[in-house]
Amino acid sequence: DLDPSKLVFTEEQKETFNKYVVSTRIRAARNISGFSLPTGATEEDRAGVENVLKQTFAGLSGELSGTYYELGALTEEQTKFLLERGFLFQIPTARNLLTGAGAARSWPDNRGIFHNEAQTALAWVNEEDHCRIISMELGGNIPSVFQRFCDLSNAI
Repeated sequence: DLDPSKLVFTEEQKETFNKYVVSTRIRAARNISGFSLPTGATEEDRAGVENVLKQTFAGLSGELSGTYYELGALTEEQTKFLLERGFLFQIPTARNLLTGAGAARSWPDNRGIFHNEAQTALAWVNEEDHCRIISMELGGNIPSVFQRFCDLSNAI
């Protein structure tokens, strides 16, 4: 249920969590209706998924407004920036699951990474799923992280 208003989290609980929790992260996969899943996707499927998601990201505003990086067009500076923050997903090799399952065909075409300006919302495009959504922030403010996760998930 992606209704953050149903989450019960008191100020006392928030204070306690902030004492002990270094960071909070919520993540889940979303797939786009009408397109084959990554292991069976054609180049056209991946391009279609990427186009749908790029349009979605371009239409985001407020806290969710951000930048989309096409994986195959990353500059050295962008790659370093994304690696330093832990935002780049695993590059397939002959020995990993993505390659063995067929999800790494045409790598890195039609794959990318989106993050909001605050770098607290992230989406991976055409990695293991059509879209992997991640909401995160320092501390234990679960309602804030869940609200952002729901907002991005619902936008997609």
